[in-house]
Amino acid sequence: AAGEYLYYLNEQFPKANLTGYDVVPELLEKAKQYVPSANFLPGSVLDSKIMSEDSADIITLLGVHGIFDDFSAILDNLLYWCKPKGTILIFGAFNPYLVDVFVQYRNIESADATREVGWNMFSKEGVSNMLENKMGSNAFEFIPFELSFDLEPTSDDPLRTWTFKDEDGTKRFTNGLSIIVNLYYLKIEV
Repeated sequence: AAGEYLYYLNEQFPKANLTGYDVVPELLEKAKQYVPSANFLPGSVLDSKIMSEDSADIITLLGVHGIFDDFSAILDNLLYWCKPKGTILIFGAFNPYLVDVFVQYRNIESADATREVGWNMFSKEGVSNMLENKMGSNAFEFIPFELSFDLEPTSDDPLRTWTFKDEDGTKRFTNGLSIIVNLYYLKIEV
């Protein structure tokens, strides 16, 4: 959220031209300090004008798509921006069942206790259908995210994801919304 991923990429690929976008000015300023060699610009994935057509070799969207209600708008822009033979990598929660899930929540300890969003989960099947219609079935794959260590719940942030083992001993992700969070990488080869 504040440049950590681009910091990592910059360490791994110091000659890469890296650009990050966010709609929160404070996060952009923090990111600029954290990774001064990268470009950080104001912008939303919903605004097709933030980048030119066919202008990026690799595009990542990490943990963001769940705040939106329309996956097709996001997908259209990512495909518009990505160069032919480029790669789009989307990370976050997708529903393995045939249901798009739209979540609103309210933290009762919050001062204003307003309803918030951010944990929507689009059906893998629905997203697959969109991609097959646009690109064919061999152009993408969902890769389950696995973690080799455990994450503990944090009392100061009940929405931060943690791990637990289910009755079969399988490691699962959840949060203070009591939602099982099925995390995937969606890799799209343009």
